[in-house]
Amino acid sequence: MKNSDENSTNVKASFPCDKCDQTFGSRQELKEHGRSAHQLL
Repeated sequence: MKNSDENSTNVKASFPCDKCDQTFGSRQELKEHGRSAHQLL
């Protein structure tokens, strides 16, 4: 019997900041980071 984890696609999106080395789990987190850390609109 196979483990159910083997059958599921466990790919997490990664959104890297092009101004620094941080990565975020969602586009919204990246956008908020850009506003607060880099004063982007």
